[in-house]
Amino acid sequence: IATTAAMANLNYIATHHLRENCRVVGAYFRERLNELAEQHLAIGDIRGMGLMLAIEFVKNRSTKEPATEFTARLLDETKARGLIVGKGGLYANIFRISPPMIISTADVDEAVRILDESLTAISL
Repeated sequence: IATTAAMANLNYIATHHLRENCRVVGAYFRERLNELAEQHLAIGDIRGMGLMLAIEFVKNRSTKEPATEFTARLLDETKARGLIVGKGGLYANIFRISPPMIISTADVDEAVRILDESLTAISL
């Protein structure tokens, strides 16, 4: 049964071109996050590959001092607006983003909109 389920999963991934979707939408997501970083100084770095992305939040881009409390507040703000992301990193100042392989560019736009609103709300 497990092998049949695994094969069905692999077949779905192949026939729906989800690997290509990860590459294309992941690049789009990273581009949109880079645009967001231009507007919000709290974003110190964006890294990752494909749809597995991370946003590092800092108090100062030059010193890269972790913004731990800011990240915790931002996590609550995004959750209140309907965007749930993981938090990690040695200083708990990293958003871990790994959406499902079926994500669309419209979904990315909505996530970036919510993140932008949340960053603006707590930066005031």
